[in-house]
Amino acid sequence: MISERTERLLTWALAGGLFLYVLFRAILVPITYDEVTTFFRYINLGHYWPGDGLWDANNHILNSFLSIWSFRVFGVDEVWLRLPNVLASMIYLAAAVGLSSLIANKRLKWLLLLALCCNHFVLEFFAVSRGYGLSMALLLLSILFLYKWSINSGLTELFMALAAIQLATLANLSLLTVNLLIVLWVVGWLLLKTRTKLIPSFLMLAVSGWCVKWFVELSFEYKERGLLYYGSGSGIWDSMLLSLAGQGFPGVESAFPFVAAGIVLVLSVVTVIHILKNGLEERILFAYLFFGALMAVVFMHHFMGVNYPEDRVAMHFLVLAPVAVVFLVDKLLSTDIERKSSVVLMFASLLLLIFPINMALSANLTRVRLWKEDACARSFYETILKESEESGTTPTIAGYRLRDLPLYYYGFKNNHPITVIQDIAYRGDEADYQYALLSEDGLWDKYEKIGFNKAAGLHLLKRKKPQLQTLWAERTTGPHTLNSEPYTVFFESDIDSMVGKDLVWEIELEMPAIDKPFLAWITTDISTSENENLMLETIVLDWLKPTWQEGELLRQKILMPNIPEGASHIKLYFWNIEQKPIALGEARVKLIELAQDEPTN
Repeated sequence: MISERTERLLTWALAGGLFLYVLFRAILVPITYDEVTTFFRYINLGHYWPGDGLWDANNHILNSFLSIWSFRVFGVDEVWLRLPNVLASMIYLAAAVGLSSLIANKRLKWLLLLALCCNHFVLEFFAVSRGYGLSMALLLLSILFLYKWSINSGLTELFMALAAIQLATLANLSLLTVNLLIVLWVVGWLLLKTRTKLIPSFLMLAVSGWCVKWFVELSFEYKERGLLYYGSGSGIWDSMLLSLAGQGFPGVESAFPFVAAGIVLVLSVVTVIHILKNGLEERILFAYLFFGALMAVVFMHHFMGVNYPEDRVAMHFLVLAPVAVVFLVDKLLSTDIERKSSVVLMFASLLLLIFPINMALSANLTRVRLWKEDACARSFYETILKESEESGTTPTIAGYRLRDLPLYYYGFKNNHPITVIQDIAYRGDEADYQYALLSEDGLWDKYEKIGFNKAAGLHLLKRKKPQLQTLWAERTTGPHTLNSEPYTVFFESDIDSMVGKDLVWEIELEMPAIDKPFLAWITTDISTSENENLMLETIVLDWLKPTWQEGELLRQKILMPNIPEGASHIKLYFWNIEQKPIALGEARVKLIELAQDEPTN
């Protein structure tokens, strides 16, 4: 037997080592698409509150708020955007240590600690700028204090429990049902069990009830706007278990659904035994939260049309389940020394070992499983930037649209943007570079491989031979006086004769001084004679650079392959979205036709 002092040292060494692991991941993992979306839509603009910022489920309100301040104080590097979640991992690990210290059985104590701390799927989210890591830390803190309050009736413990779950829900709205369950538990415990002071307790409950009401209203607003789109209706097994297996437990993917089912079975059996022997007492809390949240998922799907949760939206079950199992089995062992207790202990132990086993198989410092395709963003950006600087050209880049924002981010971070990725040209043969998954059908024979990221499975392809170019039109517009007009047209023309051809804009614009996010796009629009839009491509200026100095030259290209039937008119214009005063400098634009490759002998 090891001493208590040695055990404490080992516990905190584990927690400290895992914190360092999270920190190194926050530094080394390339930015992910969802993080960049949060950065450009909320953090960079400083607008995060629903109704003030853009309505979207991507906005994890608490994460956006904290990351705004981290960005303003420290800067745009990935680790600073992720700092709130990195620090939240300390809360999570401390709460895990606190919960495990309440377990009498040594084996179960360490199994719970490992199941919580070595849950790689949860740890990954402490190294990205999303709300899920924050919410899991605050959830674990809340249930730790709620359990202690259920025993001790302390007002401070009740305050911490209720405050933490409100903040957790502010970081991750999918915890609304757990929030409601916690509030109901407090109401029931106050009425039936606890001897705490009722007036301050009910005041705290009233504030929590108001918060829950606000979260419910926010959820309905999201639903009305069609923003509760994540998840599926294919059932708990397919939507929740299989998605968690594939994304969160790749090391033991085939075994996870059966282990999860086994945990639920053990939890069900032990819960019934516990209630029959002990009645309703504090250790039933965690099983109540787990099964209550599970029933809420089924209820909301069948009666409210809400999708079953997938992967990260179902993450809280990975926190609640091992806590519920261990606390109940520990209680059973302390009151029952018969053979069945040993069988339950052995079975529960085998099931919970899946967490550290998966941790050992999944550990890495360079990728997030859920956004593995973004693992190549940093290296591909550097390759394209180096080649474009050496050649003195502005390239065109094509790729699936969800691969574009990380390249925007690295250009913004380095104050040196490259041309944006265009989905419209992906899998064609017109762009200078293709950001490609080769298993997706495309015209790859005209490209050579110049980069590959194994984790992402993506290649960076470069066109073997540049296409011949013919200047179709050219225009220079002089500097504009200060104005707040929404649209400044650079060029427009009829293009009836260009159907089926490949066109590209070359744009040079002398920028005015802009020292804060200025919402403006450069947009090209191809339409029919009846003004029906056929093609629309944009350059989002506030995603390119943090600031623009007066006279600084913006160089960009926009590729428009295979002009569609019915195309009649083309226009290129500057869109001042918020209609703020601006004095644009001289603009030089060229409309170029790309000729088909000459046949080779």
